[in-house]
Amino acid sequence: MGSSCSQQSDLREDVLQCYAELTYFTKPEILHVFHRFRELDPEALEENRNAVIKMSRITSGIEELAVNPFKERLCRVFSQSNSGDLTFEDFLDMMSVLSENAPKIVKVEWAFKVYDFSNDNVIDQKDIVQMIDSLCGEDAGSELEITGHLNIEDSTLIAEKIIKEADLDGDKVLNFFEFETVMMKCPEFLNTFRLRL
Repeated sequence: MGSSCSQQSDLREDVLQCYAELTYFTKPEILHVFHRFRELDPEALEENRNAVIKMSRITSGIEELAVNPFKERLCRVFSQSNSGDLTFEDFLDMMSVLSENAPKIVKVEWAFKVYDFSNDNVIDQKDIVQMIDSLCGEDAGSELEITGHLNIEDSTLIAEKIIKEADLDGDKVLNFFEFETVMMKCPEFLNTFRLRL
């Protein structure tokens, strides 16, 4: 009981109410997210409530994120500075979108940003190859105990087939509408684009 009282004093009621209105979290869930964020660097947050936590500390300090092959990309997309370093509000936004309560369309919008590695508002063959490398590459293999990874030719072939299947206007890239069309038909998407804290 004592720790929940001290947690509540960490965020003023009006701030907590505002966060509850702007996210898909309840007030107790927001306090839990704040506690998890504070655990990453308690001294920095004692000195400055708006402290920025380094991406490396976030990706290694949040176990649920540490095993995600897109951990760095997620941090960069949600970071106001695009560096991957996060303020509490950046972290709260990320956790809110990745929560079970976020609507599918919101998840699709953010997934599009995550998978658009080149930040050009389309997903092209290079983005898909990079996505495949994140899932099956050497780095992912060592963390997820996958014994091999795809070579560039296989990754390129898969990317070409994905684009051929999903590209409705024939421009050889996926715009948001085309990406949304595919993701809205994928029932497993909601289970894969989430994190539980």
